[in-house]
Amino acid sequence: MANQDHINRLKQGVEVWNRWRQEHQELQPDLSEADLSRTILRGINLSGAVLTNATLTGADLRRAKLDEADLRFATLTNATLTGAELRQARLYRAKLINANLRNANLRGADLSEADLSFADLGEADLSEADLSEAFLKETNLSGTNLRFNVFFSYARQDRALRDKLEDHMSILKYRGFITTWHAREVLAGQNITEEVTHFLKKSRIILLLISASFMASSYCYSKEMMYALQRHERGTANVLPILLRPVLFTDAPFAKLKILPANGKPVTNWQDRENAFVEIALEIERLIVALKSPPIRGVRSGGSSKGRLVADRSKEEYYTNALDRSKQELLSGNSDIALYRGMAEALTGLGRYEESVEVLKQAIALVPQPALYMSIGNTFSKLGHYDQAIDSYQRAIALEETYAPAYWEISEVLVHLGRQKEANLAYQQARRLDSGE
Repeated sequence: MANQDHINRLKQGVEVWNRWRQEHQELQPDLSEADLSRTILRGINLSGAVLTNATLTGADLRRAKLDEADLRFATLTNATLTGAELRQARLYRAKLINANLRNANLRGADLSEADLSFADLGEADLSEADLSEAFLKETNLSGTNLRFNVFFSYARQDRALRDKLEDHMSILKYRGFITTWHAREVLAGQNITEEVTHFLKKSRIILLLISASFMASSYCYSKEMMYALQRHERGTANVLPILLRPVLFTDAPFAKLKILPANGKPVTNWQDRENAFVEIALEIERLIVALKSPPIRGVRSGGSSKGRLVADRSKEEYYTNALDRSKQELLSGNSDIALYRGMAEALTGLGRYEESVEVLKQAIALVPQPALYMSIGNTFSKLGHYDQAIDSYQRAIALEETYAPAYWEISEVLVHLGRQKEANLAYQQARRLDSGE
């Protein structure tokens, strides 16, 4: 319950309250469970105050100081918090429905499981804020610096395809739209189950990479996928199934969702897989645009809204923008290997294959990785330079003897060369490694 003396102080007005706070900086105001509905509290100093379960419906909190305030389970429906300072504020399960938080500072705030439906967070600072499991129905996030967490749920046999998809999503990273996570990022000594559960709960966008291996994995199918779909149903996450390989999925729980690529053709069945990955990356970008700039209420679908971002563009423009952004990042001193891989993918997409290979070689000089040699091999394979492709795949294997994706690619290239016996041996080795034998 609230401290009655503190309530009485508050009733004397913001000026008296702020002066009292200045004179008693060691005190922590306790306004828990207080009913402050429709109270005018502009510019009030509530930093560090306890406001758990407080009711602030329709309150005017413009430019209020709420840094490190405890607002867990508080009701702030229709409240005005424009320009408010909410750094490190605890807003777990707070109700902020239709609240106005434009230009608010929410750096490091805990907004997990908060209901931000129809709220306006335009231009708000959301860096390091935790929005895991938050409800964002038609929430305006335009102009914010929020990065959506993207979680990859995939079978280890599909590692190479997952890596390729992430390369194509690198432009979204460097535009500040997303961060990505997958199970291989678990560090030695960490509990993998706990880490996966943590990031699965934290991520707003969850990609299900569908294949026969995914469907056969009890962990991917029964745990990761089912939890992801539960969050999707609650409206706290967006799940995108991506069909990597041909597989029967009739009546699967995810079958009712939109499957990518949009034509329903598995990625591995595309004549040019790069086009499939670009289409998927563009769909993810469209989702992010929709999440950040929801339709204005009252404007029918198909109408235009001022300032609305447009994600639809040609693949050539997509690759060109990705390349330009990558170059800017490199010039700024960013040496992330994923940046080089994304730049190489853009160059390949633009048909500039020799430049793509040179970029990958620069990355290898920094940090030799099997995936980088794989990308070089794939480029040579696309050009029909099969001997050079095999050499690159073998270099990947030299770095990691159990790197199954390289054996799969070697098998395909050997088939093109008519070396069927060798192709079968590479195929069998890839299968053994993928099955863990």
